[in-house]
Amino acid sequence: MQQELESYNKRLHKMVNDQVDKITGDQKNILYAMSDLIEMRNKEDQSAKNFGTNCRMLAISLQFSPRFDSEITTAFIDEIEIASTLRDIGTLSISDSILDKPQELNEEEWDIIKKHPSDGKAYLEKVHANNPQNSFLEMASEITAYHHENWD
Repeated sequence: MQQELESYNKRLHKMVNDQVDKITGDQKNILYAMSDLIEMRNKEDQSAKNFGTNCRMLAISLQFSPRFDSEITTAFIDEIEIASTLRDIGTLSISDSILDKPQELNEEEWDIIKKHPSDGKAYLEKVHANNPQNSFLEMASEITAYHHENWD
């Protein structure tokens, strides 16, 4: 009887882990698809994947610091790589006439461009509210809000 319970428990544990892996993989694929859409829209900026890789490398290097070694886990590194690729999602709210303008932007147009971090954060927070267990979206929201320190 004990062996049967242990065997059943192992099978159940494997089934749960397989489902968690599938859901996590599906979430990653959706976020990568969103990132691809952002890149397609921002014809001049095709850096989302590189940005994600750079964030991953930075997190890995910080993991070696005693200051961050307990905060930066393997899961954190995976999340920041994916979440950071959504940093420009707020540009989806900017009209093509501004985003693709070949001339220098005027002050009003710059003001619209400068809003894309807050617009992106608001959108991701809205999506995250419907799916609060999704840690990718939570991190993406924070990265999106603060990916521009200043506009000079």
